Amino acid sequence: MSKMIEKRRLEFIPQSEYGRLNEEVRDKLLSYRRLYSKIVRKEGKINNLKRTIDKEKLKLKEMKKDLTSQNEWIDHLRKKYSFSCSLVSLKPRKSGKVYYNLSISRGGITKPKNVSLGSEEIITNQLKEYYKGRSKKLKELKEDWKQFVKDETNFRFLKIKDKFQFVDGEIYIRILRMIIKNPLGFSEEMISRDTLFPLKEKKGKTKK
Repeated sequence: MSKMIEKRRLEFIPQSEYGRLNEEVRDKLLSYRRLYSKIVRKEGKINNLKRTIDKEKLKLKEMKKDLTSQNEWIDHLRKKYSFSCSLVSLKPRKSGKVYYNLSISRGGITKPKNVSLGSEEIITNQLKEYYKGRSKKLKELKEDWKQFVKDETNFRFLKIKDKFQFVDGEIYIRILRMIIKNPLGFSEEMISRDTLFPLKEKKGKTKK
């Protein structure tokens, strides 16, 4: 009990003597006593919660130690399976056209894997066909196709309905599954834009 609460105790007038007081004094005294009791209970509850928090802090400290001890194993997985993708523009050709690669960088491998996507016209046309019928995706594609490709080939930490959560891009998952299936040979696999954005039916040949 705090010193402030201790000083406000009412033992100097025993409850057995309340009947000798006039009605106004007795009512105020009873009201004060009820409020005092509520404060004592509330203070006790807060102190219990503080003790619980202290116990949970100790548990959290031990859990963090355990997490650190397991991190070496997780680092191994991170080097083997983690990756990020970036869109790289190549030097313009004589025609003035700019072609793009998707660069896949992996944690434990120095040299990134480059996937040819073609020119802006080629890749955006393929994306429109691949996401056909998915209005939200097509809207994002139209707004900024470069950002759209980055979002689809990476995972992001976004705020959704007042909660932050990781969101995996659709193509990110496709690439991850390829790495999981063949972690050592992934760098040597033949991957094209048709691998990442496969079309059910191709109408004629795609321009290069």
